[in-house]
Amino acid sequence: YINGQHIGSHQGGNTSFSFNVTKYLSIDSTNEVTVRVFDDMEEKNIPRGKQYWKVKPESIYYTKTTGIWQTVWLEEVPTTYIKECFITPDIDKNEVRFEINLSNDIEQTIMIRTTSLDDNMVFKTTIQNHDKFTFDFSNIPNIEKLYWSPENPTLIDVEIQVGEDIVETYFGLRKIETRNDRVYLNNDEYYMRLVLDQGYYRNSLLTSPSDDAIIKDILLTKEMGFNGVRKHQKIEEEKYLYYADKYGLLVWGELPSAYAFNEVSKENLRSELKEMIARDYNHP
Repeated sequence: YINGQHIGSHQGGNTSFSFNVTKYLSIDSTNEVTVRVFDDMEEKNIPRGKQYWKVKPESIYYTKTTGIWQTVWLEEVPTTYIKECFITPDIDKNEVRFEINLSNDIEQTIMIRTTSLDDNMVFKTTIQNHDKFTFDFSNIPNIEKLYWSPENPTLIDVEIQVGEDIVETYFGLRKIETRNDRVYLNNDEYYMRLVLDQGYYRNSLLTSPSDDAIIKDILLTKEMGFNGVRKHQKIEEEKYLYYADKYGLLVWGELPSAYAFNEVSKENLRSELKEMIARDYNHP
């Protein structure tokens, strides 16, 4: 609600959502933002993971979390802005594909700059909404040195500009797949040593108390000899994935379970899975 007026709603407690609030704001006075969150604490059809549905936790279950547990912010954007960018590296072809989704369908000139490879590498084209185009990296010598892995977490910085809107992001040149029940990273067989990480904190439960707490978890995981984590029964906040990209840690994403199995719970799980994949698509 903005100044008491309902502007939208979202179902699901684990993934991101946003609203355009422009027309609801008062320019000349203080605005009141109200977020109403409803959790049915005993509902078994929602993806609740390790959160217990009874009053007190017991056995393998933890204390319940309710309300907002991830970051909230207000962002100013121009009329035409970049809504989404999906980045798909292909090391076999030495290329990276971009798909840019804009806020409207008018033709725009888009400029992409990659800064980690070559400060002069600029890609410029005219696009419409949902346009796709490709960067060719085949002329870069020893490009395999740029491949992302836990042992070499190289990130390639990207700046995308459409009109007045500028977005800074990054990607990792990497390929991950399975062959005959084996995992391959960048076309080499890769033995995954994963710790089961449940992402709960002593005083703040699902919410990390600080960025330093996330970094500490990741660095301790690597120091103990692991090269990845299975985020058990939790869609982790995106800040964790950023630091995993930066410091070099493979992450197995996992849905929180619902504790009933029926058409309602299956649809709830499908909905959050789609949103998780869309949100986390670019993380190497």
